[in-house]
Amino acid sequence: MLACMVLMMIASAGSLVFAYNRSMNLERSVNVAVVALQKQEAENATLKSSLLSLFDTAHIATFAESRSLVREKNPVYVAVGTQ
Repeated sequence: MLACMVLMMIASAGSLVFAYNRSMNLERSVNVAVVALQKQEAENATLKSSLLSLFDTAHIATFAESRSLVREKNPVYVAVGTQ
């Protein structure tokens, strides 16, 4: 009876160690994923900032002036008929 209880205690301790190791591995994996996500979010913010700066009115005005473009006050658009 005593030997059975000792074996059960050893098995329980082993399973607790196994469960603890699995939870720590999972925690490390989650931390790695969080860091990777934060890096992607920072890169995404940089790309959004770059994209929005392309549509900035000052940038567009500089672009137009560098190519000698003139703002048309009364533009005429070409209409294409649908058939």
